[in-house]
Amino acid sequence: MNRKPNELSEYVEYILRNDVKEARLTNSDYVIKIAPSSLIKTITFLRDDNVCLFCSISDILVVDTPSNEFRFSVYYNLISYHIGQRIMVEVPIKSSDTLKSISHLIPGAKIMEREAHEMFGIKFAKNENLKPLYLCDNVRSPMLKEIKEENNE
Repeated sequence: MNRKPNELSEYVEYILRNDVKEARLTNSDYVIKIAPSSLIKTITFLRDDNVCLFCSISDILVVDTPSNEFRFSVYYNLISYHIGQRIMVEVPIKSSDTLKSISHLIPGAKIMEREAHEMFGIKFAKNENLKPLYLCDNVRSPMLKEIKEENNE
């Protein structure tokens, strides 16, 4: 079954109407913005609902905007092979916030959360293994904007 993005967006927005703060279509991808407190509920719905079945994650992206109150936008890029669609779940957070891990819902997220923690310092509650994947223990989040600016001086 191949559902059109606008049909999917209407359905998801209706079911999650109290959680979706903003929705948009970019190219052929559907993006929904939610509050951190809605993350587990939203991912569980997208994974378990028979219309959606977003059971796979391709990546977790982080955008760092130091000038914003919500410095980071964390994007969960989910795939439903059942309907042949992708959806991005955007979660804006402050640098001091801790996100709940989704690795118990989608196991592939565990290593992606580790990478987001290592590169940006984002904390994920209930992910027991946030040890660095690539860097030494004493290296501080190299993808942060102010780190890049310090290195360019």
